Amino acid sequence: MRTKASELSAPRRSPAPGESLNRQHVAAMLGFTDARATDRAMAKHPDFPRPFHPFSRSPRWRRVDVQDWINRHAQAAQERGAA
Repeated sequence: MRTKASELSAPRRSPAPGESLNRQHVAAMLGFTDARATDRAMAKHPDFPRPFHPFSRSPRWRRVDVQDWINRHAQAAQERGAA
């Protein structure tokens, strides 16, 4: 069975709120197109959530953990801007 070209270029669906995220999904949530942004975020921000499968070839993060981190940092940035 052959794979159609349209199937190869079809966009990946975004995970539901309770699902796990791969590097590409985390990077997209952070506003980056490069999946390596996830590694840079972990190195630059010690409070960035750690993956729950850190030693696999494809580490996974919980969506809620990443979203909570984004919300905390957005709120802190707003407070710094208002001060």
